[in-house]
Amino acid sequence: MPYLHHCNKILLLPVILIGYLGGCSLAPLEPIKPTAETSQAAAEPTMEEKAKTDFDAGLKAMESGQQTAAEEIFSAMTKTYPTYAGPWVNLGIILHRKENFDGAETAFKKALELNDNNPEIYNQLGYFYRDQGKFHVARETYKQGIKKHADYASLHRNLGILYDMYLAQPREAIKHYQQYIKLNPGDQQVETWTADLLQRLIRQN
Repeated sequence: MPYLHHCNKILLLPVILIGYLGGCSLAPLEPIKPTAETSQAAAEPTMEEKAKTDFDAGLKAMESGQQTAAEEIFSAMTKTYPTYAGPWVNLGIILHRKENFDGAETAFKKALELNDNNPEIYNQLGYFYRDQGKFHVARETYKQGIKKHADYASLHRNLGILYDMYLAQPREAIKHYQQYIKLNPGDQQVETWTADLLQRLIRQN
C-alpha cells in the first residue's frame, strides 16, 4: 500500500527559465555592442528582446493566476516565434491544468520536437503522462530524459515516484531516489521515502 506521506501529486512548476525560449540552445544571448553605424538600428528591440518581454508577461500572468491571459500570450508566441520551445512548454502546462489533454500533449510534443535537449520538457511530459494514467509511457519519457541528462535531479525523483507508487517496483524506485539524493543532497522527504522502501524490502525478505 502506498505511504500516505507522499501520495500527493507533484505540482507542475509554472516558471520555465528564459533559456527555454531557444529552440536549439540554452546558452544565454550575447548582448549586441552597437557601433556608430548600427547605434540607431540597435535602439530597436531585437526579436529576442521582444520574445523575452512577451515571455515574461506570460509568466507573470501564470503566476498571478490569470491562466486565460497567459494562454493567449503563449499561444500567440507559438505563432510569432515558431522556433522557440519555451512558449509551447508553458502552453502545455496551462492546457493540462485546464484539462485540455489533447492540446497539452500536442504542445509538449511540439516543444520536444523543437528542443529535445532540454530536460525539463521531458519532466513535464512525463508528469503529464503519469497524470493521465499512462504509466509506462511516462516511464519511457523519463528514461529518455535521463539518457540525455543523467544529472537532472528532478527526472530521477519523478521516475522514482512512478516506480514506487504506480508501477510497484520498489528496487527501481530506490535506485532513482538514491541518485536524486546524490544530485540533490539534503532532501529529507526523499531520504524518508528511500528509508521506508528499504525497510519494507527488508521485512519482505
